[in-house]
Amino acid sequence: MKHLLTILISGMIFLTGYSVINAQPVNDNYAFATVIPHTSDWCSADAAYTTVGATSDLNAAACWNTSPNYNVWFRFQANSSIAKVTIMRGGSYGSIRGINVAIWESDGLTEVACKRYVGTYDNVTVQTLSLTPGNWYYVSVDNYYSGYRGSFTICMDDEVDYDYYEGAIEIYHGSDTCSALAAYTTIGATPDRNAGSCWNTSPNYNRWFTFQANSSIAKVTIMRGGSYGSIRGINVAIWESDGLTEVACKRYVGTYDNVTVQTLSLTPGNWY
Repeated sequence: MKHLLTILISGMIFLTGYSVINAQPVNDNYAFATVIPHTSDWCSADAAYTTVGATSDLNAAACWNTSPNYNVWFRFQANSSIAKVTIMRGGSYGSIRGINVAIWESDGLTEVACKRYVGTYDNVTVQTLSLTPGNWYYVSVDNYYSGYRGSFTICMDDEVDYDYYEGAIEIYHGSDTCSALAAYTTIGATPDRNAGSCWNTSPNYNRWFTFQANSSIAKVTIMRGGSYGSIRGINVAIWESDGLTEVACKRYVGTYDNVTVQTLSLTPGNWY
């Protein structure tokens, strides 16, 4: 907001020009959290919210690199056990950088889930499968470093993405099929379920896909390098439909390897 400043000295008024004063956002404090819906594919208006002018209150989430700094608040009543909250930036979505976001229980202190940026210009998504329907939850959004404050768009979904077994992306079990080049990423991923028996991870950043077997044979290749993608040190496994019973496992030998896992033991019609 622009304010015209004047100074009164010995009865004379001096015009000093304009200053820019950033008002605190309405949802600057936990007590004034903005209500958002818990529903499928909802987003606020573009760049509707901001950390500019925000102050810190309550706690930083465990994964953040803030203390907190400029957090603002939202709240929602859970309609199911699943929530996916995305803070979007860039272009019309907003100017914020270095995003930190967390979901909290209704006290604003008990952490449910936490996520932070990897690259300064990332959108950041935090997800959970552990909500209690009917309960209220809070979302806090912050950013690292004062120069990264800015506007953002907040989105809500009631389904998780392929970061979780429950959100696995369906792929086709057929001959010579590939995704678009570099269509998927482990950047920003979190661990769930088990590591494959041959892996050297625990797991770390696993993503999930699912397919219905058309025959007993499957060959899955994760490709990298050049236009295929930047991942290194690949681990991959095929599991039965429970996501726990291992069918086949493979890991890299050299850090820059493509990795292929194969099996002859599928049951046609079953999901893997």
